[in-house]
Amino acid sequence: MNVVSLIVRDLWKMFVDDEFLAAAVLAIIGAAALLTEIGLPHLFVGGLLLVGCLSALTVSVLRASAVD
Repeated sequence: MNVVSLIVRDLWKMFVDDEFLAAAVLAIIGAAALLTEIGLPHLFVGGLLLVGCLSALTVSVLRASAVD
């Protein structure tokens, strides 16, 4: 059982290394899905995805560099 928990923990760390970045991207995708359902133009929603994800990545990198 210990080996299975180690494998699951390593898989989790592989995909969710930075919890802030994962939560921010999920929130941005949720907002984009909601705005698409409301009926906003796809170009606007695509721009939101691009700017939002790049902003989240930038903040995540700045936070990581400040810690080290």
